Amino acid sequence: MTQPVPLPSEHRADLVAELNRQSQAWRDPLRSPPLRLGDGLAIDSPMGWQEVPRWRQPLIRLALFFGVAVVVGFAIAGLLLVTDSAGSFFWNATLQLVASVLAYWVLVRFLERRKPPIELSRRRWLGLPIGLAVGFGMCLLCTWLIWLLGGIEFRGVHAVSDWATQLWILGVVAGISEELIFRGVLHRIVESTLGTWAALLIVGGFFGFAHLGNPQATLVGALAIAVEAGVMFGAVYALTRSLWLVIGIHAAWNLTQGLVIGSVVSGATAGNGWIDSSPIGSQIVSGGHFGIEASIVSVLLWLSVAVWVLIRLYREGLVIKPFWVRHRTLPGHPFELTTRP
Repeated sequence: MTQPVPLPSEHRADLVAELNRQSQAWRDPLRSPPLRLGDGLAIDSPMGWQEVPRWRQPLIRLALFFGVAVVVGFAIAGLLLVTDSAGSFFWNATLQLVASVLAYWVLVRFLERRKPPIELSRRRWLGLPIGLAVGFGMCLLCTWLIWLLGGIEFRGVHAVSDWATQLWILGVVAGISEELIFRGVLHRIVESTLGTWAALLIVGGFFGFAHLGNPQATLVGALAIAVEAGVMFGAVYALTRSLWLVIGIHAAWNLTQGLVIGSVVSGATAGNGWIDSSPIGSQIVSGGHFGIEASIVSVLLWLSVAVWVLIRLYREGLVIKPFWVRHRTLPGHPFELTTRP
């Protein structure tokens, strides 16, 4: 078997410089700062292509992340049992957040040796308020269209006593922990090995079916989330390389559904929002007891966003090819450079 020719350090630097030059075609603050050779992202230096120790290969990194998460989870779960808090939904959600954040930090800081990780760089923080605005606006738009189609009824407004708990669980915990796991780790590592298209399909599918464990989950709802959210979040992350942005969209979408509109969120919790609402009519339109995420309206709207983002991704030459294609294209280079006129 022919071994890949090591790429001289000066050529590797040229490669990163060329990718940064290409990325400047879209002058957006979400892209700041520019990529660096050691960032560990598929866009500039996919882990495992060559000259990388075996202990930093994709499967090793995945095993470390989930191993740390499980160990931390069991440790905190034991503490909750001792304090009689194990059955609390609030504390179980907090356990999920702490385990995912700590496992991500160990992976990025000690195994990948990235400090800080560019996808969470402080100079990219603008993605958070932008994401919050996008998630809030899209949820209101989906709800309005579902109402026009006779899929939801509103009965008034009322006070919500557990708003702080919902803010923590639906916004902070779900937004941060799920995006760290699915985009910050799984998408990034799968993409660096199998390419962008495979990462979108595989990780998007896992993201959807991970919601099957929710109390009111349905197969249709899980498929809807895989298509509308799994693919869309992956596409947005692939284009911007910003976890701030996808965390903002995810958190605002959840909070607007549950805390504002009063809809069930991903089949997980009963709706308890400032607006008293309930699904009516066809479940295809309303989403039924899974929530508006299972509505054909939400699927089509978010899928249209994903398609628009993927078109930009392709036109800007930022689609990552599978590692065997990158190795074959240019001897010693991790992927083919696409120079736009």
